[in-house]
Amino acid sequence: MKAARAYPITEHTTDLRVEWIEDPTPGAGEVLVQVTAAGVTRWDHNAATGSGAGPLTLGAEGACVVVADPAGRWAP
Repeated sequence: MKAARAYPITEHTTDLRVEWIEDPTPGAGEVLVQVTAAGVTRWDHNAATGSGAGPLTLGAEGACVVVADPAGRWAP
């Protein structure tokens, strides 16, 4: 699976990497989703430009499709 991993942004890093990872297996209380659309908000802009408070992680908004739910609450 190809995934974009967002690492916390600090005054010293602005890491956003796209990398290949193993297919994740959701644990108890977790759901695996495939993001189909991502939003860019003022929060993301503030995080990326350093005008927000503290270390922040980009990617707080998105639309997705459920891929797997071990608890069966959400149908893929």
